[in-house]
Amino acid sequence: LDFNKNFESWFNDNLGFREKLVKANTLVQHQLFGRLTRDNLMVGKNKWLYMMYPDMLKIYQNIELPNEARLMVYSQKFGQIQEYLKQKNIPFIMMICPDKETIYPENMPDTVVKNGNVSRTDLIIDYLNRENNIDIFTPKNALLQMKNRATVYSQNFDASHWNDYGAFIGYLELMNKVKKHISDIRILSWNDFIIEPE
Repeated sequence: LDFNKNFESWFNDNLGFREKLVKANTLVQHQLFGRLTRDNLMVGKNKWLYMMYPDMLKIYQNIELPNEARLMVYSQKFGQIQEYLKQKNIPFIMMICPDKETIYPENMPDTVVKNGNVSRTDLIIDYLNRENNIDIFTPKNALLQMKNRATVYSQNFDASHWNDYGAFIGYLELMNKVKKHISDIRILSWNDFIIEPE
């Protein structure tokens, strides 16, 4: 078991393009042969791929939302972190990154039905803001607005992570929160980059 872990660590450190090769393999297997490389993938409309563990599917469908007792546990744990950082005069900002299916639900299969519009993330953010006054947020709305101008998550060679556009939106949202605490911090903008297809 230790050998496997050590070998994987060595492999990740020494094979320079491993991540790109994994993504390329996923894309080729799906596009050319119609095969999925993992059993936790779901094919949506327009050939969109989604990472879907059973728990992730329940979260997307708003099934088994956290009850008051579970929300109190979150409040206690994050309250402890907040108090620890406060004693050291360190601001606590918490960003919850939305899943791909939250930003692109229109490409999820019609057979996957949501139970209402209130999500686990909505409940947690509301509770921690109200009970602990924690600066917790999600860049969900910014990503939803940006997706009309650019694709912010990979359509099919990465089943769950945002792409560079999505990551930059997340960066901007987070840095605007940071700026409230460090007013002279420089925040990069779209004008700082030349974006070209590769």
